[in-house]
Amino acid sequence: MSRKTSNDKPTVRFAPARIVAVLLTLGVAAILTQAVQGLSEEPGGLTDAAAGRVEESGVEHPVTAVLLNFRAYDTFLEIGVLLLAALGVLAVRREDGLASAREMPGSRLHNDPMLQWLVRLLAPVMMLAGGYLLWLGTSAPGGAFHAGAMLAAAGVILRMAGHPSIAMFNTGMLRVALLVGFIAFLITAFGTLLFGGGLLELPQTGTGLIILFIELAVTVSIAFTLVALFVGGQTVPGDGTDETS
Repeated sequence: MSRKTSNDKPTVRFAPARIVAVLLTLGVAAILTQAVQGLSEEPGGLTDAAAGRVEESGVEHPVTAVLLNFRAYDTFLEIGVLLLAALGVLAVRREDGLASAREMPGSRLHNDPMLQWLVRLLAPVMMLAGGYLLWLGTSAPGGAFHAGAMLAAAGVILRMAGHPSIAMFNTGMLRVALLVGFIAFLITAFGTLLFGGGLLELPQTGTGLIILFIELAVTVSIAFTLVALFVGGQTVPGDGTDETS
């Protein structure tokens, strides 16, 4: 019998697949490094053109101007994708709105006094912060996406705590909340076409109010979309997904 000594060392074997993977990774890294080094330090594309027309957009922040005025059609499509994702998840999970929110697995959290106290403290603050982010978006980083994410986070902690307020949203209310952002874009699109402009080409007068109308609706849709995705991703006892044969 042979015995292993302290001088014996494990043999490291490099499989061909690993060598190829390492070489490919290094090659891609080298190509990306070369590409980044070749980029011009001066801003290119439509940066200067967009920055020069911010005053005509109805808002003061360039990001909001691009998302909801200059490239509003792209944002319209993004809201449509979010809507389809939420409806798809809820259809697969067969959720009845948010009415089953208090049936979340791990309901022991519902009786945690510390969690209940924290939810009562944080939820109103997060809702106020969401409103502030929405208002801030016209002149600084913020807007509908930031506000919607903040409101969605408030909805998630309400669901985790089994708070009854989140369960009041039945199927009809949830569908309206999910659709309101998309519908706001549709109304704006038909309005711009009706008055002789291009699709989602906002007029020079009243642009700020139109953008505010869209942002309010989109904030609601984003918030409920994210909450719906969270709800749809949960395993509800009795739906057959956690049963073992």
